[in-house]
Amino acid sequence: MATPAVRFGLSLTTAHPQNADPQQCVRDVLERVQVAREVGFHSVWVGDHHVTPHHYLQNLPLIARISAVSGQMQIGALFMLPLFPPILLAEQVATLDVICEGRFTLKTAVGGQQDAHAAFDIPWQERAGRFEECLAIMRKLWSGDHVTHAGKYWRFAEVTINPKPVQNPLPVWIGGDADGPVRRAARIADAWLIAPWLWPRLCAERIGFYRQALQEYGRNVSELPIRRDIYVAPDLATAKRHTEPVLQTGYRGFTGEKLESLIIGGPEEVIAEIEKYRALGCNHFLFRHIVREQSQMLSSLRLLGEKVIPCFAT
Repeated sequence: MATPAVRFGLSLTTAHPQNADPQQCVRDVLERVQVAREVGFHSVWVGDHHVTPHHYLQNLPLIARISAVSGQMQIGALFMLPLFPPILLAEQVATLDVICEGRFTLKTAVGGQQDAHAAFDIPWQERAGRFEECLAIMRKLWSGDHVTHAGKYWRFAEVTINPKPVQNPLPVWIGGDADGPVRRAARIADAWLIAPWLWPRLCAERIGFYRQALQEYGRNVSELPIRRDIYVAPDLATAKRHTEPVLQTGYRGFTGEKLESLIIGGPEEVIAEIEKYRALGCNHFLFRHIVREQSQMLSSLRLLGEKVIPCFAT
């Protein structure tokens, strides 16, 4: 795979405690995007969860709002495709790409939320099949008119959607770490997104598996994005002091070897960690912040923009 210039993205934390003010949560998210834009980040991303006991800012309205303050950054959102009707989602994603002036990327996954599948009345065992059929339908609708489809899960005739996406084709990423999702990404996606919990040794193994699958399918993909959870402080001691209380609560299930995937330190340590993954071929880093306190998060963003991102400019 050819290696383009290294790019950096902000993966937004859009889950918030039940006792938080959701309006303030939105204001905080927008402030993070504005700072990321100002300090040189290349992209911004939101996730996809449903029926949560806490506040979760839903991706479609949030990403549309973010587009107003994101400048020229690439914009992306995760969709767990088995949960969505493909015609409706194709229309919404196409409109998002128009709003974003052709800078939208569809990040996709089968999804691991069994409670969401149950709430949406989607059988858990159908998720892989629904994923592929949904994506195939959307791509047909984005590129043609009077589309007829007779599949296992959806059937329709002579359907046209407008507007079409600005991008043709609209880029699609697939996330996942098991053999099935990684091979699916190699077969039908524009990129495979490396999960945040894959520690360096496992990253290397999975990247090798992905590259072999690309060869088997006769495909060449230039972008290799990776999600990492991060916190940057002026120095390593401060970074550890700020993150230790969060890690002690069992941060997002990061235990054992998974802790090796966290990037915590001053600019020098962070640059060294990025170089490890760059040596594996990773060239688009999506950073989600470990800390929740807004001032610490903004400080970390500014340090990334001032001390880290310029080191990887070409």
